[in-house]
Amino acid sequence: MALTPDPQEFKKSRHRGNFQLAEFSTVAKKISEMDQKAYSAGSLEVFTKELMGLSISFAKDCEECAFYHLEQLAELQITQEQLSEAIDLILVGCGSVAFPLARKSLEFFDQLKG
Repeated sequence: MALTPDPQEFKKSRHRGNFQLAEFSTVAKKISEMDQKAYSAGSLEVFTKELMGLSISFAKDCEECAFYHLEQLAELQITQEQLSEAIDLILVGCGSVAFPLARKSLEFFDQLKG
């Protein structure tokens, strides 16, 4: 049994769902706009913001969010070593309850890297 979705299918499904939600809810649309602005370049680099997003995703136990931030980090060419250090910090902060999401995230990241 696969622990994670196929990255391409995940991306399509998320995009389709976000579009439907934004059409249905003006609040969801506004939150999406705020999200885009928050993760754009500023005094913090986008890479740093995506690492922060990944950490928040673990803290909130949001699997879809973690996968999204892993996609972004893969596009920003995060190295295996950088991801390993980030996961180390996340596990120290979140504890063993983060192990299931860490396992799924590593599998998803491996699929992203091909």
